[in-house]
This record gives sequence, C-alpha cells and structure tokens, in this order.
Amino acid sequence: MLLLVFTGMLTSIYWVLFVIAAKTSNTSVTLVGMATTPVWVSFVYPIFSKKRPTFNEMMTGLSALFGVYMIFSSSFAYSEGMFTAILAAFFAAIVTILTSKLSRQYHYLVITFYQMLGAFLATAAVLPYYLKFIKQGPFSMPTPEDILLIIVLAIVFSIIAYSSIVKVMKKITPFSISLANNLAPIYGGVIAYFFFGESEIMDLYFYGGAFIIAFAILAMPLARWIFKLQKITPEKI
Repeated sequence: MLLLVFTGMLTSIYWVLFVIAAKTSNTSVTLVGMATTPVWVSFVYPIFSKKRPTFNEMMTGLSALFGVYMIFSSSFAYSEGMFTAILAAFFAAIVTILTSKLSRQYHYLVITFYQMLGAFLATAAVLPYYLKFIKQGPFSMPTPEDILLIIVLAIVFSIIAYSSIVKVMKKITPFSISLANNLAPIYGGVIAYFFFGESEIMDLYFYGGAFIIAFAILAMPLARWIFKLQKITPEKI
C-alpha cells in the first residue's frame, strides 16, 4: 500500500511539473518535452530490471537527445518550459516503470485508487508553495465553468485514462507505453493551434527538432512491424 501511495506521489510531481511547463511555455513545447519519456525509460529501466539497454534503445535515446539539442540551439524563447517538461518526462518514466511492475501483482483499479490518493496528498502538500512562488497573480476562486472542466479533467482524462493505461501494462512494456504517448505532440499541437492560435506556431528549428525526436522514437517499432510483415509468406496468409 505504501509503495502504491509513493508512486502516486511521484505522479503528482510529474503532473505539477507538467503544469508549470505549460504555464512557462506553451502546449507544443510542453508536449515535445514530454516526448522524451521513452528516452528516460530506456536509460532508467535497466536499473530496475538489471538488464543492459539494447543498442536500438541507446540509439533511440541519443537521436532524441539530438532533437532536443536542435530545439535549444535556435533562438528558443521557452527554454525554461522545455527543461521543466523534460524533467516531468523523467518522473513520468519512473512512474511508468514502477507501475508496470506493480500491475503484475495488483488489480489495475486498486493501483489507480492508491496512486490517486498519493497524488492527492502530494499535490495538497505542494499547493501552498505553488501558490506563493510559482502562480502569477492573486488566487481567485474557480468559476462554475472552471469546476466543470476540472471534474472532466479529473474523471475522464485522469482517473479513467490512467486506469486504462495501468490495465494494459500487464501486456506491453514500459517503453511501448511511453512510445504510444508520443503521439501527443502530433495531435496535441494541432488541437492547441485551434484553441490558442498563433501563440502555438514555433520556428523551423523547433519543428525540425520535434520531427527528429518523433522519428527517432517511432523508427524502431515501425521497423520491427515492417520486418515482421516481410516474414509472412502467402501460405501463412
């Protein structure tokens, strides 16, 4: 129980950093920073599993880091937000690895319950610091519309989505989980443009780096899928 609550606290750190990244940059930058989660998984997972990282995973990580370097090499105005998002991705990787191991021992709803409890406790502890040092402007009570959006965010996009991810962790690896999440910069950037308009448009270096990150991370599973198809003979079909 304590381990489940602890992983929930790590989830809170990841979420808080994610929000700070979004406040200090924009949606596109935050999602690209979070796209480095598989890189962290490839480096951290061998520590927990006592297995050496494969050559493919190492090359994926190094290629993605080059994409991050390319983004920072330009006149990038959101360095603080990008760095915070990458730090959030580090904690997301740890949470993914620990939850993947726990999913083989406990029911996914039990895991979700105690992790959400830990996330609540940690967020409540961090909230005074956040309001004093990070939040810009005075504190204001949420409007009815804010409350509705918070309820939807908590139930649909946090509890239901999170428990679904925990459920499938029994069948796929942490690296595959983080790979699936890396589609977020693609559809997230498009959706953000319709919500926030011109503020989401970045320079060529940013999109070049984002493409390198996405390509590096998606290349390995795509290659496996292509080679697997080539092994299927007409007789097997």
